[in-house]
Amino acid sequence: MEDCDDQRIPILFEITVDTINLKTVTFVDIEPYFTKKNYKPRDEDEILFTIGSIFRITAVERESENSKTWKIYMEATDDGSDMIQRQIDLMKNKYPNAGINSLFGRYLMDMNHLAKAKSYFQMLLHELDSPNLEQQYRIELIFINNSLGELHMRMTNYEQAYQYFKTAHTIQLKYNTTSKLFISDIFFGNYYKAIDHPLLAYEHYLDALSDMNKTAEENKINIIRLNMNIASINAICGDYHRSIEVCTKVECLLRIPHSTYSSHFEMIICQGLIGDNYFKKQDYNQAKSFYLNAFHKCEQYLYIGHRQLIHCIRSLVEVDRKIFNDNDKKAIDFCQKQLEQHRKHLAHNHSSIAHLLMKLGDIKQNVEHYKEALDILTHNDYLEYLTIAQCYKFIGDYYLKNIMNQNIEQAHDYFCKTREIYREIYPKDHRSIIEIEGLINSNR
Repeated sequence: MEDCDDQRIPILFEITVDTINLKTVTFVDIEPYFTKKNYKPRDEDEILFTIGSIFRITAVERESENSKTWKIYMEATDDGSDMIQRQIDLMKNKYPNAGINSLFGRYLMDMNHLAKAKSYFQMLLHELDSPNLEQQYRIELIFINNSLGELHMRMTNYEQAYQYFKTAHTIQLKYNTTSKLFISDIFFGNYYKAIDHPLLAYEHYLDALSDMNKTAEENKINIIRLNMNIASINAICGDYHRSIEVCTKVECLLRIPHSTYSSHFEMIICQGLIGDNYFKKQDYNQAKSFYLNAFHKCEQYLYIGHRQLIHCIRSLVEVDRKIFNDNDKKAIDFCQKQLEQHRKHLAHNHSSIAHLLMKLGDIKQNVEHYKEALDILTHNDYLEYLTIAQCYKFIGDYYLKNIMNQNIEQAHDYFCKTREIYREIYPKDHRSIIEIEGLINSNR
């Protein structure tokens, strides 16, 4: 494809559909609907496939020998449809009041296509930009702003996330759609937890819980999720006994079948959180037991590369290091095996590969793993700001402290890059900014 100087390559997709044997792929020629509605005649025909349709690429080749156009041949397939449908049903049940357009954006987020989800939600915001919105679209506008806030939380751009949460909250107050203000409290709580203000987060979570308990029957699963957030604050504040107690109650509730919602994801988070508490209590064997439960559920219910699976892998690596008294061979072998699996099934620049490289770099104290991770993260279609900052900080520390390769000037450059990201994602008085500035000033 080197003949396309501007890197824009014309592509045609040719899709083969076995209409007799396929069971899960639905498509329709929408031209008759345009004709029926008396729309202006168009120069092209259009076929729409349902969300969740799966295609297998069978070949990629030039249209003809001297053509700049490439053709991608695909065939529709039922393979993997059960997992996709499970994810779609999960999304519908998790957000029952969201419109189908917004749900598609949430689906993109769940698949970790954050750049696409961001563009998609911003397009929806533009379409809803009107002072005279009907009630149903006001609710949609609130949902989209909150989704963009969550998206930026995932990208660890906390200040931008806060602005979207604040916008959603303002719209709720302006249009008097206050029936679910607890949602804003949850998002504000998540924000304050992320920027290391656990007590403020705790206040928002308790306010949300108080509101949700007024309609407890319709908020069962949301109350369960919120209690896990509260348990995480207990753990941050060092009250491990209380955190485990709350999680154990949540675990019992999650074992009760919910007719409209599969709670596997919540169970994974709950098991991991209990494991974190035992880890902090230095009961490493008990911690590993819960981490393994979470890991096996991830393998069963989540796709490879899912952020929660990566979290479980990192936790298991750390607990093995403790159990085997910093003899890192078992931890390294497990981490490398997981890295190989993810490289096999994911694109070479997938952020999950970067996270596993960073963990391997931690264990082996190998700066090259961090540099490879940094290269992936900075060339991705979306930025994980805090993760990139962690790479800069590790590499800066390496050049500062490694006697064989000490380079104060390079260390200073990496610390300055770290500070630049911290200033973008945190409030100006955040302790991370103060600490990195102290490090920069002491190594001028």
